[in-house]
Amino acid sequence: MALKDKKKTPEVKQAELIKEQISQNTYAGSAEDLLKVMQQEISPEATPLWQYINDNAPKIAAIVITLIVLIGGYTFYSGYREGKVEDAKSQLALIISKKDTAQVLADLEQFKNSVESEVRLAVELEIARFASEQGDFAKAEDAYRYVMQKEKYSALGITAAMNTAGISAHQGNYAEAVKIYEDIVSHCPKDVQSLVYFQLGEMAEQSGDTDKAIKAYQDGINLFEDRNATDVVFYQARINELSK
Repeated sequence: MALKDKKKTPEVKQAELIKEQISQNTYAGSAEDLLKVMQQEISPEATPLWQYINDNAPKIAAIVITLIVLIGGYTFYSGYREGKVEDAKSQLALIISKKDTAQVLADLEQFKNSVESEVRLAVELEIARFASEQGDFAKAEDAYRYVMQKEKYSALGITAAMNTAGISAHQGNYAEAVKIYEDIVSHCPKDVQSLVYFQLGEMAEQSGDTDKAIKAYQDGINLFEDRNATDVVFYQARINELSK
């Protein structure tokens, strides 16, 4: 009796047999019917993972569908943004092709507020260029400063920073120019670092900070291996003059 009452170990069909039944179309219903057939063929007691999947099939299906929707939505959005960027580039080209620079500048100012971020930097650089041509250095400085702040220490950011400092100096704001040069000098490529040091020294000299000017000139000189280079000779003379 003990043997008769003992619970029978559940049988587990081999994967090959299940595949054979599937290939022979032993079911011809929906995905739900397929789940029922597979549940019958694989004992839940022998495969807890299958039981979990079966019990939570609606939730799992919902997650999968959500992921598919999200991926599809991102793909659509990426394509949409790329299309808008290309349209913005075309519009920018049309604006700057006009002969009336004052009108170009006005159109660029209006255009920058609606343009995609990928094109905004190019618009700001064009604003800086046309504003400089118009003699509107305040507007040019604002445009260069926007690029400087967005790009930080990239090549474009450093170039914009140097232009910003140059315009600040042109307007007599030497202290601001010094601040900008001090911020970027350690991030500059070696081939332009000496130039930034010399510019920093000149702005410091103009602002009346002789000690800072001398140090900047010396830092720039120290980057040269050729002690007879023109810049070395010139700025060494400036150091000697300022040291008197």
